[in-house]
Amino acid sequence: MSPFSSDLESACRIAALGLPAVRRLFRSSLPRESKDLLYHIAVSRRLSYDHGFKVKTYYGDWFSGNTKDVIGSMIYYFGIWEPAISEYVTRTLRPGDTFVDVGANQGWYTILASRLTGPTGRVVAIEACSPIFLSLQRNISLNRCENVMAIHSAAWNTQESLELYQGPKDNMGSTSVCREHINRKAVASEFITAKPLSELVPAELWPSIRLLKIDVEGAEWEVVEGMSRMLESLPEDVEFITEITPRTLYRRGRLPEELLAPFRRLGFNVYRVRNDYEVDLYLDFNTRGNAERPQRYDAPVAELSDLVLTRRDCSFL
Repeated sequence: MSPFSSDLESACRIAALGLPAVRRLFRSSLPRESKDLLYHIAVSRRLSYDHGFKVKTYYGDWFSGNTKDVIGSMIYYFGIWEPAISEYVTRTLRPGDTFVDVGANQGWYTILASRLTGPTGRVVAIEACSPIFLSLQRNISLNRCENVMAIHSAAWNTQESLELYQGPKDNMGSTSVCREHINRKAVASEFITAKPLSELVPAELWPSIRLLKIDVEGAEWEVVEGMSRMLESLPEDVEFITEITPRTLYRRGRLPEELLAPFRRLGFNVYRVRNDYEVDLYLDFNTRGNAERPQRYDAPVAELSDLVLTRRDCSFL
């Protein structure tokens, strides 16, 4: 019998014990190759399908979710979501800071920022999708995040009612107000209230914003336009993390560089953060305990990218 066959049989026996046993092994000193094999067996046998959970994260917070969703699956097994971005947030936020989470989803960054900014800090979490907003509220309550303001709304460039198009059950995070982002034939799942970010975030908080994250699945242009008059009033050390989806922007008649132009004029540099959703990224972090640092990025943005916009040098962080 080959060593691989032996490993395969062992992994199958472990996987048969159920998800809690599999999850514990990902937190152990098991070799990376064995963890990779174990993960793929668990997924191929649909052990991870539709499993509700409440677990401690890598950072010591609590997270409630379901493994049928990609966010829940990664947090359940590895204790972390988007390792490189999460590590950047932990190195940036300090007690007393204000963090704005636009497209807060189930609250991964909201609860992380709540702890980092502490009792004297503030977190504004904005989420449009009703079922996801309920999950956000659940995680805020689970962690007793008293410094969080949760807002059920879409960030936009005007005040109006918008159609919301829900993503698939295994990737609810792709829910969007942009039909082009989901499918041109998509049917709206609900109508939601939308307002400019300048109206959603209380005026007294803008001067203390240290970090503002935008993850809105194709609606980046409207979000930025909705806060444009506030850009120059933000503190010198403010930073932005934004996901840019060129494909959706192109379909809507916009270019990524148009979106970045206001920030470049104000002296912001662009850094790119590695953020693919393959299990290798999580296995690497799980093994090493650290993530790749942001890299300076001056080329045109032509593919889905997570960017840090900052006036400081990020390469040494």
